[in-house]
Amino acid sequence: MLNLRRRIHKKIISKGSLMPEFDKSISVVGTCCPMPLVKVTEAVTNMQPGQVLKVTGDDPLFESGLQDFCIARGFQVLGVSVEGKATTMLIQV
Repeated sequence: MLNLRRRIHKKIISKGSLMPEFDKSISVVGTCCPMPLVKVTEAVTNMQPGQVLKVTGDDPLFESGLQDFCIARGFQVLGVSVEGKATTMLIQV
């Protein structure tokens, strides 16, 4: 599993920088595990390969859970931005 984690290409986007373009955006702020992954699963269902989903959440396990989800689905984490308690991730489907 450790080797799979190394294949995630993650770019940390600093506070105040412009986020790359995305095709769809959802917020899972205020939800806790497993709801963020349920909502992300629903969001990517109608997305085409190569499209980018922007997801913002504040659950402490949000980032690690979503990275594991991406590994399992073959998605790529394009970027992560942390501002306060909220983490925003860009995922290429």
